Amino acid sequence: MGNSYRNIIIIGFKTCGKSTVGKAVAERAGLEFVDSDQALEEQHKRKTGQAESFREIYRKMGKEYFRNLEREVLNDIVKDREGVIALGGGSLTEVPDPEGLLKGSFCVYLSVEPETLFSRIMSGGMPAFFNREDPKVAFRELYEQRLPHYRRLADIMVDNTDRSVDAVVDEILEEFENRRSGVGRGQS
Repeated sequence: MGNSYRNIIIIGFKTCGKSTVGKAVAERAGLEFVDSDQALEEQHKRKTGQAESFREIYRKMGKEYFRNLEREVLNDIVKDREGVIALGGGSLTEVPDPEGLLKGSFCVYLSVEPETLFSRIMSGGMPAFFNREDPKVAFRELYEQRLPHYRRLADIMVDNTDRSVDAVVDEILEEFENRRSGVGRGQS
């Protein structure tokens, strides 16, 4: 007996490829794609009239405002939509009941080797939540803090360090179909 999943949720650290892979999964499966960071920006604009990036929102409005808005957005997009949803890197770490939020979703942890992640992050500029004095230490601490959450919440873990988008999408969709038909291999 298989599972009836409402959506596919992609989680993982910043720059692991959630949006790129999520869009490709959605396109191949004929599903809607939602990026939680974009949804957060849209919600912020509705509330304040200000069109700002999620980084600007965090920097200007502070962590508490950002996380509260993020929780609001997550409840809307995860519970009320069907499709493929890419979540922000820290989205689930501050949700009171992440397991409850993800119930009925197929959750994919998109992993990337830490050294590769750090290089990708820094190539895009210093994140607002990194300590400017020692970004490598800040990254390492955040990575170690989030890793157990990702592993605990994921139905599967898929490596995206040095693989093509097609190979990653193939693995996700194959496991998704296996789980829906009851052939799943269990948690990775």
